[in-house]
Amino acid sequence: MKRVNIYKEIVIMFMILMCGFCTDAQGQQPTLKVGDKAPEISIFKWIKGNEVKNFEKGKVYVLEFGATWCTGCIKMIPFLSYLAEKYKDEVEVLDFFVMEANNEPIGTKNPNYVQRVERFVTKKTDEISYRVAVDTEDERMRNDWLKAAGLSGLPQSFVIDKNGFIAWIGIGKKSLEEAVKFASSKDYQLKKAIENYKIEQNRIVKIDMDKPLFVHEGKGDNNDFMYRSVLKKAKSILPVENQEYYLYTRTWFDKKTQNDSSLSRPGLAQWVNMEPIDLYRIAYGDTLINQAMPFRHPFKKKQIWVDEWSPFFKSAYGMSWHTPIIEVKTNPELVGTDLWKNKNFKSVKNKYHYSVQVPEEKASGLFVQEVMQRDLKNYFGYDVSVEIREMPIWKLKATPNAMGLLKTKTPNQKYREEFPADGSWNYKNAIMRDMVRLLGNSLFGCRQYSQGRIKVQEEVPFIDETGFGDYHIDFEATEADRKSFNSYGKYLESKGLYLEKSTKPMKVIIIRDPKSRL
Repeated sequence: MKRVNIYKEIVIMFMILMCGFCTDAQGQQPTLKVGDKAPEISIFKWIKGNEVKNFEKGKVYVLEFGATWCTGCIKMIPFLSYLAEKYKDEVEVLDFFVMEANNEPIGTKNPNYVQRVERFVTKKTDEISYRVAVDTEDERMRNDWLKAAGLSGLPQSFVIDKNGFIAWIGIGKKSLEEAVKFASSKDYQLKKAIENYKIEQNRIVKIDMDKPLFVHEGKGDNNDFMYRSVLKKAKSILPVENQEYYLYTRTWFDKKTQNDSSLSRPGLAQWVNMEPIDLYRIAYGDTLINQAMPFRHPFKKKQIWVDEWSPFFKSAYGMSWHTPIIEVKTNPELVGTDLWKNKNFKSVKNKYHYSVQVPEEKASGLFVQEVMQRDLKNYFGYDVSVEIREMPIWKLKATPNAMGLLKTKTPNQKYREEFPADGSWNYKNAIMRDMVRLLGNSLFGCRQYSQGRIKVQEEVPFIDETGFGDYHIDFEATEADRKSFNSYGKYLESKGLYLEKSTKPMKVIIIRDPKSRL
């Protein structure tokens, strides 16, 4: 049982980190809904505006839940200020920052996550015309509001009526303003608000990724099929949370090993809003994690890498190229574009929904890939191969004085990340793999979620060739250091490090015209 729990923790950690630039883990059954009495306000600190202890009778409240890392939340700031100004005599707008990464013990006087929010609000203060607060260390606002309402993503909005009852929950500027306008009107009735909300929810297409797509509107029984494969041309972009963009492990669908996150749907794999190139990458790509370095254990707080715990979670970073190469002469645009580059996520053009199910006893990632490969050949007809090619990389190398510049000042202490209020990132008792992880995931190489990252002309893997191994180092980077690729390069040079363009043999997916068409 111990081994099973470790595997589950690994998966939970990775799903939160990868699916979470604006989502959290899967939502739960809601116990808080429209029509209920609003929960209490429980915050760590008010960052902007006077404290609000409870909901004042006769006033409408808009409660916005967001985070510093959430692009959608940042885009809501001008609209929230618009609401605060337009309805300032009747409506109070409160913005709560939740789900901020916090690795400090409960009881810390001024935790880093609070400083991070303060720094963010200070930068945006001229744009913010409403009150802002940050969640408690034990996440009471998130638990009492978001989790209780079964909500898993950000941003999320609540409207509280003049009697302290929830009049609306949801996302979307238009719907939010309509709810505010109704709650402020003389014709407002809570019963009518509940009815309006039900009508609105019935219009929203909801996809249950634990059920086969396109069967009873996604609510079919998994046992209806032994083998099933469906490809549908997208007529609309389907809303979905926590969609994996590749098969994470070699036994991802193996129910017997109990080491995957898809136990509720063994043998069922499906994706929506995908171009053919996306499906080819899933079907032929390495089923190991293609990230710079796996993340540290989120619960034990130990300096142990995921790929040291289990063979199923080793990294394919630097061994497998991140996207297929298209060598199609006849209408190459029909194959699609790179998953993260020049892609229009809002357009249905060249988008497909795909669902495949196999029997549980055959439910391994590799077998599902074999089925997908046959399906894609039947559907699109392209010839595909996985070849070893010399691909570009950045080598991280060290000068002779680098070790002296990087040597930790606090030997024998634990690894620590610090994010002080001045915007710098400080790493104590780290190892060179932390530097590579930062380069590959957080700054330059994270292709899927590129918002806020430094863009480089060629997004290629970073490979450690310093030879430092597990030698303990300290390094830090100011906000100015991280402003551009060139500025970060100068920072590396100040630490005796430098980046050198080179190549490395890697596995590459090649998509070609079928021989019959040439």
